[in-house]
Amino acid sequence: MGILEFLECFDPLTEICVEDATEVVFEGRAEDFPEEKDKAYIIVPSRTNNRDGVIRLFVSKQEYLEKKCGQNKIYVLDALLAILYSVMRKNSEAKQVFLTMVEKAEDYNEILQKWEKAPEKEKEPLEREKQGRWKAFLEEKEHLLREIKQIEPLWDISGQWIGYSQEELEYFAEYLVRRKNMLLERKHTLEAQSWAQCHEDELCQIMKADYPNEGIATLALEKQYGLDEQQARMIFDLRFRFMFGTARDLVERDNMVIGRMLEIFLKDEGGAEG
Repeated sequence: MGILEFLECFDPLTEICVEDATEVVFEGRAEDFPEEKDKAYIIVPSRTNNRDGVIRLFVSKQEYLEKKCGQNKIYVLDALLAILYSVMRKNSEAKQVFLTMVEKAEDYNEILQKWEKAPEKEKEPLEREKQGRWKAFLEEKEHLLREIKQIEPLWDISGQWIGYSQEELEYFAEYLVRRKNMLLERKHTLEAQSWAQCHEDELCQIMKADYPNEGIATLALEKQYGLDEQQARMIFDLRFRFMFGTARDLVERDNMVIGRMLEIFLKDEGGAEG
């Protein structure tokens, strides 16, 4: 994903800091980021964050990524995800193939966990199903590869990025599921924070009410406002100092960053989750 493309969702006056593994590439307002630097770097999404009101973008040079392959798999796969994001914004068919591949990865991880926990006598039928789901995942991976090569011939996601061995491909399948779940969970908690910041008075009343314990107060939040247990507990855990005042802008920006990263795992507008 290009830096300018990523910055499209921010106010032009947003303060940003762009850095790679060795130096700060740029500091200043989003609108002033130079186009020539955009072509030399791509964003590593998992390391993008907010700090003291400044959006910090971690990037890598294209040639540096080549050296990182095989040395730091998470780093490389995050970079691959950024490239796929960029490609899929331009190609709806490739996006659908990717979503199907993620579904097959989820199916495989589900049966793998069952297989690992099952007694020996129950492993044989699960093994057949496991192999079937693994084959379905590989087929969708190859389908995606064909789609990507039509758009970006230089990016060989089958070898350079995710490897060829069974172990490397299984790692890739697990990575896809883990990354999607992490983003969904983060988005979920940020939505609760955002809600809390818009309902300060109601929260004050609940937190000051004479409930026997915090668990019952949390239940009151769930029943009165439709929050789930995880969101309600998170609101109490964070306390007021993390939800109001200057933290409001940070939550809004985090929501925006996570939302952009999550787009790759969601169907286009009007659809359901992939």
